[in-house]
Amino acid sequence: MECRMEIWLWIFEKCQHPDDQQRSIIAAELGLEPKQVKFWFQNKRTQVKTQLERADNTTLRLENSRLRSENDTLKEALKNYEKVTKILHSFMKEDPKSSQAPDPVLRLGLPTESSMDPSFGKSLTLAMGSAAPSSSALPPLPPRPPNKNNPTIGSSSGAKKNNPAAGIGSSSGTAAVVQDANVLPTLPPAVPRARTEAHKARLLETARAAKEELVKLMWTNEPLWIKSSSADKRLVLDPENYQKYFTRANNFTLGCKSRVETSKDSRIVKIHAIKLVDMLLDTVKWGCIFSTIITNTQSMEVIEVGSPQNRSGSLQMIYEEMHVLSPLVPHREFYLIRYCEQVKAGIWVIVNVSFDPKKEGHHASTRRFPSGCLIHQISDTSSEVIWVEHVEVDAKVETHKMYREVVNNGFAYGAERWLMELERTSERINCVAAGYIPMYDTGVVASPDGRKSVMRLSHKMVRKFCGSLIMTSKVKFPAHFDEEAGEHCTGVRTTIRKNQDPNLPNDIVIITVSTSFWLPIPSQNLFNFFKDPLKRPQWDALCDGNGVIEIAHIANGTHPNNYISIMQPMRVGLNDVVILQESFIDPLGAYVVYSPINMTDLKTAATGGDSSAISVLPSGITISEDRLSSSSIMNIDVTGKGKAVVGSSSTRGSLSSISFQILMSASASENPDSMPAVTSLITSTIQNIKEALI
Repeated sequence: MECRMEIWLWIFEKCQHPDDQQRSIIAAELGLEPKQVKFWFQNKRTQVKTQLERADNTTLRLENSRLRSENDTLKEALKNYEKVTKILHSFMKEDPKSSQAPDPVLRLGLPTESSMDPSFGKSLTLAMGSAAPSSSALPPLPPRPPNKNNPTIGSSSGAKKNNPAAGIGSSSGTAAVVQDANVLPTLPPAVPRARTEAHKARLLETARAAKEELVKLMWTNEPLWIKSSSADKRLVLDPENYQKYFTRANNFTLGCKSRVETSKDSRIVKIHAIKLVDMLLDTVKWGCIFSTIITNTQSMEVIEVGSPQNRSGSLQMIYEEMHVLSPLVPHREFYLIRYCEQVKAGIWVIVNVSFDPKKEGHHASTRRFPSGCLIHQISDTSSEVIWVEHVEVDAKVETHKMYREVVNNGFAYGAERWLMELERTSERINCVAAGYIPMYDTGVVASPDGRKSVMRLSHKMVRKFCGSLIMTSKVKFPAHFDEEAGEHCTGVRTTIRKNQDPNLPNDIVIITVSTSFWLPIPSQNLFNFFKDPLKRPQWDALCDGNGVIEIAHIANGTHPNNYISIMQPMRVGLNDVVILQESFIDPLGAYVVYSPINMTDLKTAATGGDSSAISVLPSGITISEDRLSSSSIMNIDVTGKGKAVVGSSSTRGSLSSISFQILMSASASENPDSMPAVTSLITSTIQNIKEALI
């Protein structure tokens, strides 16, 4: 019986509507009357139709339930919207002719009330808004001039003043960011050299040899590349086999003791290959693409421009600085030869290899063996990128024990990080280039031009934040400041730089206060805590315990957690201040960067105006997964009370860095009595975070 049923079902699957001749054949095979076959097929078709209708009904019920839930959510959002209608009305509808000039202090998005001791209220302005002087505490400022003289970080000629920058999504297809001249260190101008043809030929020979080695590394797996012993089984070079395959000639040395980091990875990015090649050969765009890795990059000399059609043959001498987003990790300097060649139709190789900096009058503690990328065009909109990193680091360059595993094992500067940053930037470029408002964007930014302007402003904010974390060789406050952060805390690190904002008095300086700490919280959970507007009053001094309302949400990529938001603090006295925030996460880490800006500047950006002249002074938090077992860092205080925490080796933790930027008068910054107010802000914020999470 079961066998016959299987035959029936098999026939029905092949033909649901047999004709008379087919029914006669089936009846003869099964020993039945043709009418019996006819009725069975009719009944079976009815049964299947009923089952499909029942499934459709179930699907419709689920969809109806989902829509009802979304409707309830929208109703709740409308209730909140009504609370801020009055706030937004003046922002979106006000008559420009009747609007009053904003307070000078609010040009940085700062409040005008001070919650600190009065003795510090006249000298200290906190960028996150916890305290600030009143407008009368500062001399009157002239109207904001056009932003024509701001330097461009990462230009091939250093910090030039008359070099306008193109924003992300501009006709150049990438991002150049206008910043303060002193945010990042700059390379002293190199003395022009009259290179002989023989010298150029030697450089070209070195570059081509490096390219050949890189291509072999790209296309060869075992035995050159082996899986690492770490849990993620990354590809690393086998040193013995590498020595067999390649010989070293004319190499400078770092010393007898050094450490080698190697990695290899591949990824598909949504950028046309030749466009990506052009971007990677432009030092300005290179610095913008890899904004969380590169802090400064300059073209020291262009030896060969390369073919105008495909850039093949391009040869440059590059200076580059790299860092991890933590004040505990020293930055790295490289003096590189960068060479591009199209090896096949639709395939390019860009190689970076170190040259001896001593011959050019410089010194470096790191060097790159042939490293770089292979770019393969796979469609009009996508490219496959294979990346190899091979770096030698002087063993004298020490990293704090908290980040030692992350740095020494290649997670910080490895191929995977370069590719993830490239993917992040490609998604951002595509989002900016969209000539429409995606359905998942919400809030007061209602035009494509306004969306682009806000995204450019946010990108500038993130770049300034990354640059502010370069703390190497900077002043560290005396020991009594570290005691405030906890017995086992890494200490508060600071740096002071001149203010370059024309909207502020000349005697104002910018103090960056930063520290790193460990928490027994998975990185995803910690990221969710910081980006959540409902949790913000638990840690942000700007809120002063009051809530915030998200008035705009702009997607910044394909991942739902990567977005830009604009929030309105519900704190009395801050009606003219909003918070611009960018949140981002990938498998290697996350950040939440934010800056207060005034409502007038937001209106300029949200309506599609030029956002390059808008001042931002960002603060933020960076997060990465702890690569060590928790037992090895349990001596780090997470209670803030100077007590070690004991836990099992299976506890997952996160490494976090927090950084604030503070405006202070130059005279007050020289007064040691004013410094406790600086450190108290960051130590109290960390304490609030621990109390909320632990």
